[in-house]
Amino acid sequence: MGPPEIEGRPGRAAPHDLRLTIEANNNGTGESGQAPRLYRGQSYRAVGEVRHQRLDGSEATIVQWESACAQCGAPFVCAVPERSRKFQPNRRCQKHKRPGVRVRP
Repeated sequence: MGPPEIEGRPGRAAPHDLRLTIEANNNGTGESGQAPRLYRGQSYRAVGEVRHQRLDGSEATIVQWESACAQCGAPFVCAVPERSRKFQPNRRCQKHKRPGVRVRP
């Protein structure tokens, strides 16, 4: 018996069956080996990596970044693909998320 399928989408695995493997290593640059990054004045620290197996069988690495919410200051974690061309992470926590609305300086 294979993975459960998404209703109405044959051949697509359900979200809870993504076969994720969490890896962590610490070589002085952060828990995931990524150097800290700065995006529009907000600092981000890599806290982990998740390896994701795509439906075509290839693997993708998703880096988890920790930062402080631009609105309330609470720590939060966001995920950005390791090979993405642009580093444009979330700037707010889940409670204050506002897609498309710029953070005021």
